[in-house]
Amino acid sequence: MRSSLLQNRFHGFGTKEDGDGRDVGTIKNILQKAGSRYSSIIIPQQTHSTNVETVEKSKGIDLVHISNCDGLVTSQNGIVLTVLTADCVPMIYSDPVAGVIGISHGGWRGILHDIVKNVISAMEKAGSDRGNIQVAVGPCVDSCCYEIYGQRKHDFEAIFDKSIFTKHEDKTYLSLAKACKTLLINSGIANANIEIVKSCTSCHESKFYSYHRDGKIIGEMASFMQLS
Repeated sequence: MRSSLLQNRFHGFGTKEDGDGRDVGTIKNILQKAGSRYSSIIIPQQTHSTNVETVEKSKGIDLVHISNCDGLVTSQNGIVLTVLTADCVPMIYSDPVAGVIGISHGGWRGILHDIVKNVISAMEKAGSDRGNIQVAVGPCVDSCCYEIYGQRKHDFEAIFDKSIFTKHEDKTYLSLAKACKTLLINSGIANANIEIVKSCTSCHESKFYSYHRDGKIIGEMASFMQLS
């Protein structure tokens, strides 16, 4: 899947059809089909943190694994940034003026603690201007399926306004995508530079892997971004 906002950028949000992104071969096949000429594929060890790493040089290594990291930024051509998701939010960032890109994996913890802010900050340190940053928010579990309650509900309600919640009888449902859009706007990203690629991963069993739906990790979607 691609974002219409970033249509001139080399990127993609993975689906079940692409295969299990935990297999590096799947990622390579996706890139090969897309016509990528890459020098390195960066694979973060995701820990639901807000840690963001800037990749400055690939050193000609085919695969680069980065520990304890849920966001990546680079300004180097040929470097492919990746994340894996199975309900969490994949986000792709691009500053076409400065030639800086980013990607992030946002679970509820990362969103609650604002991984978005850290990605934007890292992009600025790499030479970006947040006024030029465009962001696509990829498929994730949506408010049709994602009920929250207890301390998690209280924590989100303390930070976000009512627009990201849906109430049904005595239950509260959360839109992670809308929460991410709120964080982007709070970080100074223009509304016109944000696109939500809307598709609930839990609803569409034939198209997406979903931890929420399946109760376990059967597979994960690989999303990527590259400066060509």
